[in-house]
Amino acid sequence: MVPPALAADIDNLIRRAHKDWLQAVCKALHQAPEPIDASGLIASLPGTHNSDAAHSLARIVRQSQGLLSSKELAASIDVCASVFALWQRDQRVELLWT
Repeated sequence: MVPPALAADIDNLIRRAHKDWLQAVCKALHQAPEPIDASGLIASLPGTHNSDAAHSLARIVRQSQGLLSSKELAASIDVCASVFALWQRDQRVELLWT
């Protein structure tokens, strides 16, 4: 099970980051060799100009070390991002002018 602090950080990341960058991050995490230390994994991830998202991702990678493999972390981020996208879609309100 993902610790609550890590889950909250993943939630924060998916709310801040662009979905295409998140997909690239998940792909890189899935392809990362095992075992790899946190600093090596962080260095191998795609860059972004969004410093909040980059720092959040680095914090997540450090927290997950020893708890989740990079593939499990990729799956966790991917599932959370998908759930968030579905929630956003359901929250859309259409305004109809008559």
